[in-house]
Amino acid sequence: MILVDTSVWISFFSTKKSKEQEHFAELMEQQKIASCLPIKTELLSGNINESTQRIIHLVFKGLPMLDLNWSKESTWDSLAEIAQMAYQKKHHPPGIVDRMIILCAQENKTLVWTLDKKLLALLNMIKLSYSPESP
Repeated sequence: MILVDTSVWISFFSTKKSKEQEHFAELMEQQKIASCLPIKTELLSGNINESTQRIIHLVFKGLPMLDLNWSKESTWDSLAEIAQMAYQKKHHPPGIVDRMIILCAQENKTLVWTLDKKLLALLNMIKLSYSPESP
């Protein structure tokens, strides 16, 4: 499974053709894409029309969701630890949603595919990044 970040989803929904769209479609066809509620929420929070909202809801119903128990204090402690780890590696800590995505990947032992350069830098440091060039 590959946890696909919001940035890749946005590229997929774009009308501009890209190699990311092609690879995304291949992974989707192979049922290798997973997600989590923070990613779905980011997508639904964008400036999108009702048709796209329906599509997102429909697509996400068929995806494996790698969510954690967001009501557990230990989950939130782990999110804070990711920020501390970033500071220790001399990296600006990612925002809370990106940390939620990282934690979902860590706990589910999967990689994250992102087009976000800041997130990618941190994912590379902790060996959680996925690249279409080297699946």
